[in-house]
Amino acid sequence: VIHGCHIQWGHHDNLPPDIRPLALAPEAVRARMRGHTADKLNALRGAVGEWNVVNEVWAERKLWEHVGYAEIDETFRQARAIDPTLVLGINDYG
Repeated sequence: VIHGCHIQWGHHDNLPPDIRPLALAPEAVRARMRGHTADKLNALRGAVGEWNVVNEVWAERKLWEHVGYAEIDETFRQARAIDPTLVLGINDYG
């Protein structure tokens, strides 16, 4: 089984240029994140069986403070809806 790391970005410095430095409204960033989740999981469906859904949630929380911590739950729900067979987890070091 291939383990994918990670569906959502961790540190705010790793965000795509179009949403860095979190200058967009939270709703726009959330929409971009949901599109990213769908694109990534649909592209790799069947090839990756496990995913770290989010990365460095507590250690690098600037993104989550901007969009709201409920977006973590939403990312898990979205991943499960796209592929119910995935093993899902969180990666953090802090």
